[in-house]
Amino acid sequence: MAAAPQAFLTGAYGRLRTVVAAGGRKIWLVTSNTDGRGTPNKGDDRVLEAQVR
Repeated sequence: MAAAPQAFLTGAYGRLRTVVAAGGRKIWLVTSNTDGRGTPNKGDDRVLEAQVR
């Protein structure tokens, strides 16, 4: 059974678009902030690596 959706990293990195398993307990998150919405800053679109508890 899948768990209910939960908000994580709210407001920390902008729009999180894709989550990919990176092996072990790590995931990669891709941000999407320079798609014409808002006022993006240099470096807004990036790949983040996080460790899952």
